[in-house]
Amino acid sequence: MNDKTCITCNQVKLISEFYKHPGMADGHLNKCKECQKANSIAAKKANPDRYRAIARKYANKEDVKLKKKIHRATQKGREEARKGFINYKEKYPKKHKAVTALKRAVKSGVIVRPTICSECGKEDKIHAHHDNYNHPLVVRWLCDRCHKNWHLTNEAIY
Repeated sequence: MNDKTCITCNQVKLISEFYKHPGMADGHLNKCKECQKANSIAAKKANPDRYRAIARKYANKEDVKLKKKIHRATQKGREEARKGFINYKEKYPKKHKAVTALKRAVKSGVIVRPTICSECGKEDKIHAHHDNYNHPLVVRWLCDRCHKNWHLTNEAIY
């Protein structure tokens, strides 16, 4: 049996056009790969928060973190990271320039990094937050939680 009918598009296709699935009688899903991909994309668009949470949970697993760390230590991993950094700089040039200018100011002592959050007063690793990237040295110093909360309800000015 080399052919199978997709239950979504009703087309008869080769069995290789269906994902393997051990729970099915013939060992393959009833939807073809094309229809399955379309369904997955539609589900992610319909409920992005759910899929973001699933991705975060997966990324925070210890074995996944270890695999990423090992990959980043390889030549291929370093090259991918470099390309990602270059793409980020090209996509957000103002943001990159502002962050770089702030890092230089902190390193030279022009700006002193505080140890407490300006919103909640928590002592933790403090992030420099730009409300407006056109003013690179004007920042608010926020803890991780306050920084994330700010971005949930506001947008930075580019």
